[in-house]
Order: sequence, then C-alpha cells, then structure tokens
Amino acid sequence: LAFECVTAVLGHHGDLPKRDFLILTAVADRAGARFYTTSAVLEFAHKFRLPHNDIWVYSKPESAVGLFHLYDTTRETGCATDTILKLDISSDFKVSSM
Repeated sequence: LAFECVTAVLGHHGDLPKRDFLILTAVADRAGARFYTTSAVLEFAHKFRLPHNDIWVYSKPESAVGLFHLYDTTRETGCATDTILKLDISSDFKVSSM
C-alpha cells in the first residue's frame, strides 16, 4: 500500500487538519506482480474504509483530449479550486474522496 501523508503542520488536500492523516494512493499486488487499477484501488479503499483522493474518470477519447487541453492551458497557473471545478466539468464522472 502507498499512502500520502497529510500533516497538520503543512496540511492541505483542501484542509488544514488538526491531526496528521494518510491518503491511499496506490496498491501493489506482489504475488501477481501488478498494481491495482484505479477502480480496484477505489474498491479496496471502500472495503477497508481507507481515505483516498478524488478520482476523475476520462473514459472516452473526446474527454481524454479535453483533459490534455485542460492540462496544457492550466499547468503551473491553475489554482486548486478552479482546477478541481474544471476537472469536475470535463470528466465523464467523478468519485469524491471519503
């Protein structure tokens, strides 16, 4: 399991928490020599009640092209709130974090 540590001192993930916490970012299956897919990580996180990042799914070629356009036009200039709103609008669907 791979986790991101969100600290109370540095914070973020849209919050300045009172306590440190972990966000699940990846799961590796060492026996199967593979990493879990996004949907499998989400299922794993929900099964074991682990916090995870928001997930935006781009399942069609048109939406994937839109994602690359979004990246090209906002990288290094976009703020979190604006970028998240644009991801919400441009994705095929979103799964919010726990």
